[in-house]
Amino acid sequence: MFNKFINVFLLLFLLLVSFQLRADSEDKYVAISATFKNVAEINQEIAENDDDVKLQILLKDKNNLFRNLLQIIRGSFIDYHVQDIDNEELKLFRSKIGINRSRGNTVAVQRDEYAADFIMTKRAIGEYVVYLVQASRDYKTKDEIVADTKQKIKALKQKIKSTPEPVTGESEIYQDLAKNHADLMRIYTVYSDFLDYVLANPDAIATTSFFQKMSLISFISYINSFAAFRDINFKIAPLRIDMGGIIVSLCIMILNLIAFPLVSRASNRLVERFILNDGKVENVELVLSACTSLFYI
Repeated sequence: MFNKFINVFLLLFLLLVSFQLRADSEDKYVAISATFKNVAEINQEIAENDDDVKLQILLKDKNNLFRNLLQIIRGSFIDYHVQDIDNEELKLFRSKIGINRSRGNTVAVQRDEYAADFIMTKRAIGEYVVYLVQASRDYKTKDEIVADTKQKIKALKQKIKSTPEPVTGESEIYQDLAKNHADLMRIYTVYSDFLDYVLANPDAIATTSFFQKMSLISFISYINSFAAFRDINFKIAPLRIDMGGIIVSLCIMILNLIAFPLVSRASNRLVERFILNDGKVENVELVLSACTSLFYI
């Protein structure tokens, strides 16, 4: 009876955790979508504003949005299906493009191509967000993130360059064409701004494990960062040494002095118990000396 109760309790607990993770993922997805929408609105304000002070405030607000977005992404476990974004609409636009192209309706084709490219750009942004989530989760280095981001920036620039200008006219279809083109340019700008921000701030997404941070170079750099050692380092720089290296070297020497008796004693006991196996051997010190030397090769 008790075991059944435990099993039911564990099942309910796992279901609760599963629902909580799903809800958390949905909340983050909504937050990410809202961020890009807010960035688009800020870009629109920037395009309509000539006041330098106001522009600085808007640019700062946009950077804050991107910074908060990367905080959501970093270390997150969100993973949504990018190919499902506006899937039915995309199918409809592609169908209309094929029909209008066969009929020679070039304006309608261009209008729907803008709309289809808009959806594909939304997907590209989603794919990049998923990439950043995985990059943070898989401990990708800053150099890897920068290299991949540069490739995406290059591809986006080529896409923008290959996008034709809208045909002008006075009828309603030309107005729809102009609107779709403006929407496409806006989302291109949002995507470009996001890529540029990540390129300039790879530290905001790159995750470093605790063990990666532990290195002699890190300790030396940390010690050298103290203001008290800067003047000293400047004076001893011609000798190709620094206080960080000196202090770390001294610490290693002290640790060796402390560790040697412990290692020696432990080696002595191991040799007596497992190798010589009699507890009273005249040449224990000789064997111990050889074993201890192996520890420091």
